[in-house]
Amino acid sequence: MAEKQSAHRHDLESQVMKSEINRSYLGMVSGLLVAVFGLGSGGLLLYHGKVVEGSAFAGATIVSLVYVFVHGSTQKRKERETKARILAGG
Repeated sequence: MAEKQSAHRHDLESQVMKSEINRSYLGMVSGLLVAVFGLGSGGLLLYHGKVVEGSAFAGATIVSLVYVFVHGSTQKRKERETKARILAGG
């Protein structure tokens, strides 16, 4: 019975890891699409002489992507620290 429970727990942990990897890839693809669309649209506006609008669009795209990256990195670091504290028994 203990072996079955151990195998079941191992399977669950494996599924969680696969899910986190898939979510990570989905986030990267989504970020790439946002970057391509935002920078492409900004470039297109600049090409058509809309300097202020194009610069604002491209700049907002870059700022939002940097914010998401920094915020995500900070959240993951906090999550790892919390898990380390739990495993250490405190």
